[in-house]
Amino acid sequence: MNAASFAVAGYTRQKYPQVHVKSRFLQKVKDGRYDQKILRCIPDIGDIYLLLRPKKGKEIADRLQEIKKNRIFEQLLENKSEEEVFKKLKAIAGDVGSPDLGMSVADRELLQENVNVFFHSAATLDFAETLKSTVDVNLLGTRRCLHLARECRNLKVFVHVSSAYVNCWRLQCDEIIYPLSQDPEELIKIVAECSSGRTNQDSSGMFRRGDRGENTRITRRSSEYVHDYETHGRA
Repeated sequence: MNAASFAVAGYTRQKYPQVHVKSRFLQKVKDGRYDQKILRCIPDIGDIYLLLRPKKGKEIADRLQEIKKNRIFEQLLENKSEEEVFKKLKAIAGDVGSPDLGMSVADRELLQENVNVFFHSAATLDFAETLKSTVDVNLLGTRRCLHLARECRNLKVFVHVSSAYVNCWRLQCDEIIYPLSQDPEELIKIVAECSSGRTNQDSSGMFRRGDRGENTRITRRSSEYVHDYETHGRA
């Protein structure tokens, strides 16, 4: 699994809302697209914190170096040194699928003090993932990011990036949150109480027609409800 999510610290002088996205299964061409867009279009931005999950044999410093090698940064590097271009990219070790985002106390306090804008698009997009795994990452991961965002003392913006795929069975899809047949809290409870055998199955038997689908889609769709409820008190 790749990058988890991210936060941006230090609003620009114009208070321009920074936009940056990190996801767990983005292709390499996308892995630096938003980083370079911010660095190119908002040169006076503050630090950009990337929540990266350490992988077997690779520390977060190594993963950050891989992002920097992306060809999408070539335009920025034409007139600036590598050190100058990437000095604002900061790696934070963590994982949205772990309690408290798997972050150290020191890193969490760093973000609480400095973050103004928080973008969360981390998700597992593996259609073969178990229900437990997709609930941990897509559903509970969104809640964990929201809880961290609430702790950020100077937060101005929180953006949750979902996917049109969550409503793929509809012939027409508007930018609204469509009703679910089951409360996401019930899904979380089911996963917590079920045996591992059942959570290795898909979620189709737990939802009525129209809400059925593989674990990835239904948990990402449910995460929209978690975001809406926790931020506006509705779902």
